[in-house]
Amino acid sequence: MQSVLFFEYAATGEGWRTIVRFCNQSRITDEAAVEQLKSELDPYFHVGIELHDASTIRNDLGMMRKLQLSVPELYDYFMIPEGGFRPAINIKYEGYVNYS
Repeated sequence: MQSVLFFEYAATGEGWRTIVRFCNQSRITDEAAVEQLKSELDPYFHVGIELHDASTIRNDLGMMRKLQLSVPELYDYFMIPEGGFRPAINIKYEGYVNYS
């Protein structure tokens, strides 16, 4: 994947759902990751799926803040300086908070 797949959904009385997926191995394409997530979600939610380019995500302060709060390991991965060792990772995060 070349992107971080991000999905958030909030509904009044239902809570807040967050899904984050990232794999730094080329065997999984962005398109395949999106299709996989779509197969797990109701078609109503397909419009909320976002892809954030992994090579520029450090410049997106809002997205980095969301990663820091939801998936600190992925945030730390993107904070590794350019040229530093980046291990192979496969992140599948799903979080849900019920506010009722």
